[in-house]
This record gives sequence, C-alpha cells and structure tokens, in this order.
Amino acid sequence: MAEVTRAEGAIWCSGDARPQANSALSRATAPQPRCGLVLHGYGGDCEELTELASRTADGVGARVFVPDLPGHGSRRAEQLTLDAALAATRAALDAVGEPAFVVAHSMGARLALLAGAPVVAALSMPGEAEFDGSPREMARVLRFRRVTESKPYAGLLGVLSAPVVPADRTLLLTADSDLATVTDLAERWTAEGVQTGVIAGADHSSIVDAPATADEVIAWLNRVLA
Repeated sequence: MAEVTRAEGAIWCSGDARPQANSALSRATAPQPRCGLVLHGYGGDCEELTELASRTADGVGARVFVPDLPGHGSRRAEQLTLDAALAATRAALDAVGEPAFVVAHSMGARLALLAGAPVVAALSMPGEAEFDGSPREMARVLRFRRVTESKPYAGLLGVLSAPVVPADRTLLLTADSDLATVTDLAERWTAEGVQTGVIAGADHSSIVDAPATADEVIAWLNRVLA
C-alpha cells in the first residue's frame, strides 16, 4: 500500500511498483521516481481523493501530491477565481516536479489543461459553462455550499469559460450517468482522436471512487509513461 502523509491543505501518497535497488550502482543508475498530481473538482477537497491517489501511486510507482484548491477544504478562507485556481495548480505542478502527470476530476481537469500539463487523465470534465437540471439537483451535484466565491458558481463559471484543448497525452473518462456537458465533450474529443472511456455504474461525483476508474487510469499511465 502507498504511504500516505497529510500536511496542511494537502496529501502526499508515495508508492513504488518497481523492484527496489539493491546496490549503490543500481541506485545511481535507476530512473527517477514518477511524480504525479491529483486534483479535486468543484465542491471537493483533497481528502476525497485519498483512495484514488493511493492506488495511482502504487499502480504506477509514483509520488503523488493532492492539494486543496482555493475556496475548498483547508483553503475555504480564499476566494475561488480562475486566476487563483490556475496559480494554485501551477504551484502544485512545481511542487511535484518532473516527470509529472495529472489525474483530475471535473473542474480540476480543466485547470490541469489550462496550466499546460502534458499528461492528463481527466475524469468527468465539463465541456461548457452550462448545466441542465433543476437548481436543487445542481446544488446536490456541484455542492456550491462547500465553496467560497463571490457568489454561487462564480468561480466555477470562470474556470469553465476559459477554453481548453487536449494535452499531448490525454485520457478523458466519463461516467455512464454523467452531466450532459461532460458527455458532449467526450463525443467531440473522441471524434478528434482523444482516447476516451466510460465508467459503468458511476455518476459525475462517484466516478472518483469507482474501482474501475483507478484501473483505467493506472493502465493508461503505465502505457503512456513507459
């Protein structure tokens, strides 16, 4: 199992799927450990992603950083805005170092792409700043009451309004009971040649907890990072 270390506003998960070096020579010539970043979505926090981050760390032999984004979790005193969230994402990428990959949910996936991460596994990423459904349903799914921003959804809409393009290596996973804006994006990106997949038995929120999500992400990362 990955070693999980909690710091203020963040979690580090360390795993190693490779054999340990047994001599000074092999240690000196061994490749550097993989490094990764796992980002939560709107209304989430780093604690919700501990299991996904731990499994990913073990599955690819990586050191994984899981921070809270502005306006969320331990950073509720801050305002969520596009500028603040993007600055925090870039700072997290700097903290991880190279070679880096990102696994990110919803709004966090857009931030990873906006920050220029070259390897991104995007989970249930919205394609547009539009949502169908009643206000009560949107409040249940998006959990705006857990976010500090100038008004409900203002920070989220700021992030979703910034245009994104796929990274050099992108995996886009959607839930089979996902938001329409997510499935619409998956259809467009599939037509453009981006690798996509569907996680059965999950919705927009629960995709991060589905065992199949971690399996798909780990298998993909091990292929593209080989």
